[in-house]
Amino acid sequence: MKRRFFIQTVSLGSSGFALSATLPLLDVNGVPEKNALFEPNLLMSLGEDGIVRFKYTRHEMGQGSFTGLTMIFAEELGADWEKIEVSQADYDEKYGNRLYGNTGGSGTVRRMWEPLRELAATARTMLVSAAAEKMNVPIEECFADNGMVVHKSSTERIPFGELASLASHQEVPKTVTFRDVADYNIIGTPKKNLNQNKIIEGQLQYSMDVVIEDMVYACIVRAPIMGLDVISFNSEEVKKIEGVVDVLQVSNRLEEVDESDTKTSMRNGVAVIAKDTWTAFEAAEKLQVEWTNSSLEDGDMESIENDLAMAKGNSAAHTIFETGNVPNEFKNTSRTFSRTYRNPFQAHALMEPMCATADYREDSCEIWSSTQHPNRILLRTGIVVDKPIGFFLLHNLPCGGSFGRRFYDDFITEAVVLSKVLQRPVKVVWSRKDEVATSGYHALQEEEHTVSLGEDGKILAWRLREYMSAQTEELQWAFPFQVYYNTQRLQEVVQVPFRLPIMAWRSVQAHPHALGLESFVDELAEHLGKDPLEYRLELLENQMELPKSFGEERFEVNYNSVKEILVPRAIRVYKELSRLRDQYVMSNGENTLGFAGHSFGPTFAGQMAEISVENNKLKVHKITCVVDCGLVINPQLAENQIEGSIIWGLSALFYNNVTIKKGVVEQSNFDDYKVLRVDKSPQMEVIFLESEEAPSGIGEPGVPPVAPAVLNAIYKATGKRIRKLPILGIDNLELA
Repeated sequence: MKRRFFIQTVSLGSSGFALSATLPLLDVNGVPEKNALFEPNLLMSLGEDGIVRFKYTRHEMGQGSFTGLTMIFAEELGADWEKIEVSQADYDEKYGNRLYGNTGGSGTVRRMWEPLRELAATARTMLVSAAAEKMNVPIEECFADNGMVVHKSSTERIPFGELASLASHQEVPKTVTFRDVADYNIIGTPKKNLNQNKIIEGQLQYSMDVVIEDMVYACIVRAPIMGLDVISFNSEEVKKIEGVVDVLQVSNRLEEVDESDTKTSMRNGVAVIAKDTWTAFEAAEKLQVEWTNSSLEDGDMESIENDLAMAKGNSAAHTIFETGNVPNEFKNTSRTFSRTYRNPFQAHALMEPMCATADYREDSCEIWSSTQHPNRILLRTGIVVDKPIGFFLLHNLPCGGSFGRRFYDDFITEAVVLSKVLQRPVKVVWSRKDEVATSGYHALQEEEHTVSLGEDGKILAWRLREYMSAQTEELQWAFPFQVYYNTQRLQEVVQVPFRLPIMAWRSVQAHPHALGLESFVDELAEHLGKDPLEYRLELLENQMELPKSFGEERFEVNYNSVKEILVPRAIRVYKELSRLRDQYVMSNGENTLGFAGHSFGPTFAGQMAEISVENNKLKVHKITCVVDCGLVINPQLAENQIEGSIIWGLSALFYNNVTIKKGVVEQSNFDDYKVLRVDKSPQMEVIFLESEEAPSGIGEPGVPPVAPAVLNAIYKATGKRIRKLPILGIDNLELA
């Protein structure tokens, strides 16, 4: 191993981050290499042509971080935006979790903000140092701007390209100074998606585009219920179909792996291997598979109702958060207010179903696919085939939507297992039916809010009990944070018997939590005879001291962030919504308004829904979303994310509902699992509150407030309260 590679690798191989990641290039003797290439870190290189080549180490799935992260790096470097080339980096452990961690939880920009600026600022300092040496002037008199280093007094300029070789020999600074926000000329400006032209011209390579020599295609008939095993299948008959190469059983555990160690989300099934996708799909339709029995086969929607009823009679609950003595308060109270809200099972409905290609060989396995969490996925896939993460080379390709689904390994593990068995490259392609009917889902969940009220209407204690149809380990997704706090609060989760496998879904538990919380606050305001918006501000501005034990590290939210970030942001958002409401009333607006807000991570988003209801037909005229997310990197792409979140939230409100019959999911495509169409989409306005605080995430915060804002408006327009999703369409509301 060359010393250069060793230094770059060990410096980022741990969860820490050292400036040694930006050491100048050294040859095997520790002497600076004499070349014109400046490679100060694993993510950047600069040659004499002046082009800054930047490596993107996250997953681009339509959210725009491919562009956003590049903007952050280019801004701090002082680069010329027109001379930046960005490429997707293959996953490699050398990057460490800080540079190549998971892409989820609206955390890509939030988590990369500091490390990218550290790397870029260090490289910039070395370039400025090289220029100062070349011009024979003090380094303090020089600065980087638009791809050049400028001498302040003489205005002499040296392009980055001319400094590449000399910069690689500069001493690495022990500390760096970041550029002032006032000097930004890239961050905060609308930039088109860097992949836009490639997408339009069909040049961007997705998983489906991958073609490898000697590759075959696989379609898998998966167990209709998680956990079922194959008993038999008509392989000989299917093998006779022209173009079919093989038919074989696929197991989520191989012989050499202990079953208890298998953590894959992959289902058992039967794979049809063919020379093309169409043949594989057609032949799979002719497969007749006999499955083992399962206790889940008795499951239907009536059984789920029974499960919920039994759970409510069971006092056993997992405590998520507790402060004060809520049970004692309820024993002694004479005035309580309680309501329950329901969110159903929901599918991901991503536009591009899963696809993965694997080429398994004796000494390595090469994978082409799209994943939000490479480390986690390769770890789980490795368990199945008994190989370490370093055995795999993953080309992490962009995808057409994910919404949490590509956080999981099953489709990649399938390709790896089949390639190992067949000893040739295999591409596994999921159909739309596969993705909807045999996948993982957002949990079915009920939220029961109960408060104890004093004579003056003040909240004395607040209990939230959540009922989740999920695996025990998935109870961790329960959302433990809200901005309305007092000194006595209890949040519990009760497990409802498992029916469907649960996977992260866009905005995760913030969606059902906001549905309950923001509907409940509206109902509580009405119960107390108060204006809903003013009541929210009253709760926020009269906070009791939060308990010091509040929060858990894994949620990236703690006592300080709630008190010092979320509450002030929520107040700012609701005051802006109040201003917008007053403006609407003064303009003699004729429609009904509803409001809701919620946090996701450190971001707070609030929404004003403008609706009308006539003859039980609902029309959503406009959704206005006010967001406090810190510094906005790219206003254009950020606005796109909020608009997409609103569409996602309205789809969940109106249509999204996965149901089961005899344990099997009944939905299979967009005809029976509907999403919002363009003709039903409302006008949308997105307002970002000005801020110089660190960016805090934008991909998911726009989802949670959608449903409660519209439901609160429906109540105001009709006097009928809906507490259960979906509302079964937009044309025939069930308001009885």
